Amino acid sequence: MITPFSQWVGRREVLRDVVDPRSVSQMDVLLGGEGLWPAAGTPLPCGWHWMYFAPRAPQDGLGVDGHPKRGGFMPPVPLKRRMFAGSKLTFEAPLRVGQEITCTREITKITEKNGRSGRLVFVELSEEVVAAGRLAFHEVRTILYREAPVPGAVDSVLPDPIAAAPQSDWRISVQPDPIALFRFSALTFNGHRIHYDRPFAVEVEGYPGLVVQGPYIALLLITAGLRSCPEWTPITFTCRAHAPLFDDAPFELAGKARQGQAGIDLWAIRPGGVIAMTASLGFCP
Repeated sequence: MITPFSQWVGRREVLRDVVDPRSVSQMDVLLGGEGLWPAAGTPLPCGWHWMYFAPRAPQDGLGVDGHPKRGGFMPPVPLKRRMFAGSKLTFEAPLRVGQEITCTREITKITEKNGRSGRLVFVELSEEVVAAGRLAFHEVRTILYREAPVPGAVDSVLPDPIAAAPQSDWRISVQPDPIALFRFSALTFNGHRIHYDRPFAVEVEGYPGLVVQGPYIALLLITAGLRSCPEWTPITFTCRAHAPLFDDAPFELAGKARQGQAGIDLWAIRPGGVIAMTASLGFCP
């Protein structure tokens, strides 16, 4: 499909970073660990790479929402809202503390659709991360740009909200709070104001509260899922956002092992039983 942004398809950037012990210790605390200083060579847990390879725009290169101004690497989509829509990860080898790591990022697809809340633009990013001369993992990440919904509309990515699965092996209640959201934004160098600036989130963007970051929800699901089956090693992770979560109410994490398969299905559930995110972990058989 040809879109006004098709010329951005194929754009690439290469970013470099280091798996430093400070960030690993701080993420461990945020996700419920003790925050011990990790030794060099310690494997980085699944999904923690989202701390790295953030855009490094200068202050005068940021938009009013705190994101880098559009039209550089990312296309100049004029829609007001931007969100993490989903990810597909395939793990080849763990990243380790102390390693220098390189990410090659490419825009592979841009799709425009019309949803219940108006126009939608999906930007698909393919990322390959290399450490010690070896591919560590491949990720396909989707970013969604959308119009702000009209008052009273269902604030959902999908045309119709879907109810949570009635059966699960476990459920955990999570009460998001501004401090946790701020700390996650700091760890991921995410300047998007909807996650820590309540007046901006409510008065400018029209949300009912601070928005819980999509990767943070995904990491909470990964963490809960791995704690439920600690003997397994993950080789794949997929997630898809369906509706946002806010800091004005608790939400639930839930999981269910797949019968006869080395995997677990995961959900983040809004108050009222509506699914906010679906996800799955696949393990070595």
